[in-house]
Amino acid sequence: MNGTETGHALVRGAEERRPGRQEDFSSANTQEVHQQRIGRDCIVKIVFQGRLTQEAVGRLIKYLELAKDTLPSEGDKDDR
Repeated sequence: MNGTETGHALVRGAEERRPGRQEDFSSANTQEVHQQRIGRDCIVKIVFQGRLTQEAVGRLIKYLELAKDTLPSEGDKDDR
């Protein structure tokens, strides 16, 4: 996946998710990877290990809402 593509893959070992194939998300060995460009110079990559539920995604959203105030805004000077 290059810098302009977005997407996700379900990975078991080296195997990627194939369209139209049913996946068992209940296994603790399941890993789901989501990658999305969220800014001109920022790509986010989220890795879910184990069983993914709506409640788990809700907790992640709440965590990110709390954490965003600790980060600089786009208008802030970059100290790098």
